[in-house]
This record gives sequence, structure tokens and C-alpha cells, in this order.
Amino acid sequence: MVGLERRVSDRLPPQSRPITAAAQAVVSTEPEVLVDPREAAALRAFFARARSGDVELAAIMAPAATPPAGSDDVHDIYIAPIAFEPVIGAEDKGVRQ
Repeated sequence: MVGLERRVSDRLPPQSRPITAAAQAVVSTEPEVLVDPREAAALRAFFARARSGDVELAAIMAPAATPPAGSDDVHDIYIAPIAFEPVIGAEDKGVRQ
């Protein structure tokens, strides 16, 4: 019969407010990682394009063109110390003008 079909929710008493489930506390030993929403969106877009085949991954998966430097190729370098001269002379120290 038309108009006599009822849903299960129609048989329940009306609620004054929606029923919500209590949130469960999640305890983690891992530190919270914060990612900029723009970076997260860019990574999602990259992975989506990689899955669809729009990104050429061969260059990423190929071995490096040059091997990493060995310990024989690393040499000590000299970095001159940086000296900062005081902006205010010692005689002016603490004097208000």
C-alpha cells in the first residue's frame, strides 16, 4: 500500500539531541608529527598521480649516476673564525642619552 511504508527511524521516539559516541582516549608513545596542510596535499597529489601512472618513477628508482663519496674523498677544510665588533664602544656601555 502506498504511503504505509515506514522506516525504522520513524518507529523510534524523537530525540531532543543527536546521540554521539564518546571519544576514546588514544595513548601513543610516538611523538606527534605535524605536517603543513599544503605539504600533505602535495604529497597526496603526488602519490595519486604516481598510482595513475602520470609520474615517471624510473628516474627515482634508478641507481645514482655517481657513487657517494668515500672516506678518501673527504678532506678537512679551514673556516676562518668570525669576529663581531661591539656596536657600542666600551666607554658608552650603560650610559643613556
